Amino acid sequence: MHDRPDRTKKNSAANTAKVIKILAVKATEENSKKILTPIAVSSANISAIGAKSDFEFIEKRASYLFNLLPAALKYLLTLERFPGNWLKITLAVTVIVGLLSNYLGPAQQIHIVYNPITILLVWNLLVYLFIAIHGFLHIRIPVIKRREKVPEESSEESGEQDKDKKIFSNFFLNWFIGGLMKGVFQLKSRYIDHSTRVTIMKKILPSFWISYREVAGKSLLFRLESLLNAGAVGLVIGALTGVYFRGLFFNYNMIWQSTFVSDPETVRTMVNILFGPAGLLLDGHWISAEMISSLMKAGGVPAGPWIHKMALTAFL
Repeated sequence: MHDRPDRTKKNSAANTAKVIKILAVKATEENSKKILTPIAVSSANISAIGAKSDFEFIEKRASYLFNLLPAALKYLLTLERFPGNWLKITLAVTVIVGLLSNYLGPAQQIHIVYNPITILLVWNLLVYLFIAIHGFLHIRIPVIKRREKVPEESSEESGEQDKDKKIFSNFFLNWFIGGLMKGVFQLKSRYIDHSTRVTIMKKILPSFWISYREVAGKSLLFRLESLLNAGAVGLVIGALTGVYFRGLFFNYNMIWQSTFVSDPETVRTMVNILFGPAGLLLDGHWISAEMISSLMKAGGVPAGPWIHKMALTAFL
């Protein structure tokens, strides 16, 4: 019973690899007779004779031809494991960035809003907002069993919504995963002859990406979300670790300073939006006017309690 999830995972990975091979071969055949020559294609067709189904024929043929592709194109198989090691790299890099971000703030005074931790918290909120919007755009309305004639206007609206969802998804896939893949392939193909490299980068790779994005777009977006989550968590962990570590050796005060926003009630509203829930859990009440008045004094207040609120806010 314990082996069933592993088998399912392996089968899913195997199917993904088959799809990648088929699409990579298709893109190469359509754009380069030099990489996959007619003789190679004929040999692949012969090797697939005896297949029990059309799909098995395509699969065997693609597997044969995929082995003839340049090493750079074979690297496409790593998409099967995405984000894979990128998840660990992202987490490690963002933790380091979070640690270093503490040196961007004032040496002895920390602004209650304009500080690295709050900026990272806002970044996290934006990440989760992206995930929420993506989830909202993928909500499906249950289909009513009884068939009714769909008004033409309703059909047009549905088409527009699908178009908007597709544009939204494609933007993030092209910008992040597509851009990352292009950068990696530029490195992987640097030792290939110039004409083949140009063909791969300008024709084969874009053709493959369009097809693969259509087939695996939802899966890629889900995996991109996991990468963004790892980055957001890493940034906050690094920043909080750095703040607490430096707090052992430095005396920090928390302050509010602003040229344009000096009304205590306005400041209180802003601070409550950010740290009110944490204050409610730690102190049993929302951020009070007295606390804001202390923040607005020249010397501010000891930063310890506020750092605890920031830390709790990060994990809420």
